[in-house]
Amino acid sequence: MKNSFLFLVMLSLALISCRVGEDVTTVTGGPTENAASAYAGTYKGNFSGDDNGNLKVDVSITNVVTVSRVSSKTGSSETYTDGLFEGTFNGNPSTTGFSIFGNLISTSGSFEGTWKQGSLTGTWSLVRQ
Repeated sequence: MKNSFLFLVMLSLALISCRVGEDVTTVTGGPTENAASAYAGTYKGNFSGDDNGNLKVDVSITNVVTVSRVSSKTGSSETYTDGLFEGTFNGNPSTTGFSIFGNLISTSGSFEGTWKQGSLTGTWSLVRQ
């Protein structure tokens, strides 16, 4: 009788400890909070149109986007923060009103979109580094 009781206690503890150690995805069916963005990395290229220059986009593992650009026409540069939702830029403008639109969804590794800054517009192209 004592052995049966001890066996049941040990079995119960083993089952409880297995349940506690399970991954959150297994228990809830949702994504894990630590999943890295598939778009994370550095992208370099240029923008052209009413203004032109170099463009660099860094995407963090949490989809925070840092956009850096240098204008060939004015020599000015700026860096600002945007976001990414399912591969598409949020379109948040810099303090000067510059915004990029488009996405980082491509099978070729090169990406294109549009930009706007007030009445100035154009296109951009990037390549994943």
